[in-house]
Amino acid sequence: AFDLKLRTPLLPKTILNNKRTLPYLAAKEIKTAANALGQSYGLLNTRALNEFMERVWASKYRYDILPIMQIHDSLYFMCRDNIQTVEWLNINLIECMEWNMLPEIQHPVVGLEAELDIFYPSWAESVTIPNKADAHTIKKRIKEHILDLT
Repeated sequence: AFDLKLRTPLLPKTILNNKRTLPYLAAKEIKTAANALGQSYGLLNTRALNEFMERVWASKYRYDILPIMQIHDSLYFMCRDNIQTVEWLNINLIECMEWNMLPEIQHPVVGLEAELDIFYPSWAESVTIPNKADAHTIKKRIKEHILDLT
């Protein structure tokens, strides 16, 4: 993905069950090549984070949204407790996560999708915010979530 190159010099010379092929080297080379495609597209999450943070730094929210971790296909942020900030984060982050400008990942049925979850009052409880929700809808979902906790 993204024109990254994978170096597997033994792969063209690898013929399994051949007396000149060292099985452990051949197996390692085959595993590397097989994993490369899926793992390289794991960079989509990093690409989304980079694009999103460029938007954050260019916005009035540059001190209100801070990245805290990236795990597999998820991005985590600390966000100021302010409805306009959450609304902006929801719109912009989802746009960045749904990016699919590489022809090989474009598909009419299976797309890249994302949703924003807010964890409150701890990491054990989350509420999913609808994509592109306005401030009123976000407040309503959070109030329902808080009521469900009581």
